[in-house]
Amino acid sequence: MKIIGVTGGSGGGKTTLLNRFALTGAMVVDCDEVYHHLLQSSQPMLRELELTFPHAFEDGQLNRKALGRIVFNDESKLKMLNAIAWKYVDEEVNLRTDSAVSNMIVLDAIALIESGLADRCDATVAVAAPVKVRVARLQKREGITTDYALARINAQKPNEWFSSNCDYTLENNGTEDEFAEKCDALIAELYSTLT
Repeated sequence: MKIIGVTGGSGGGKTTLLNRFALTGAMVVDCDEVYHHLLQSSQPMLRELELTFPHAFEDGQLNRKALGRIVFNDESKLKMLNAIAWKYVDEEVNLRTDSAVSNMIVLDAIALIESGLADRCDATVAVAAPVKVRVARLQKREGITTDYALARINAQKPNEWFSSNCDYTLENNGTEDEFAEKCDALIAELYSTLT
């Protein structure tokens, strides 16, 4: 079994790469989806979040946008959130990958490097796109304001950081079809060199 790590800032186009991997039969584990699933299902994680970020909870329920306003404007609070989230996400990723039947697993994680997940990977890929493009994608996908999208992007590492910490970089700076072709070429290369 080979593990590929995919990372990059929000709105960069990672989903396109992941969908192309899925077409080859690879098992894709979206760590952001895992995190959001845990926000709905993990009482231990929610209790820890409420103790750490009480102002992000209303009547015992997490308000994700309130949490975002807290952590995206304070790096120390973002680190606190990440430390809590990574612990629970890591456990869930282990459960999912341990039961994999595919010979290729793809981990999608914005914090692939910092969380330590990259250490499990046979290769890592950064997906990069211009900030303007990322803002537009986030607004369309999530219905958020420009300011909120920029705050989220600015709270993340820049494209160059992801590229310098990964084995491969996919530049998403053309049409959707052009990017899909780049994805397919890289996937073919990874299958060829790793399997």
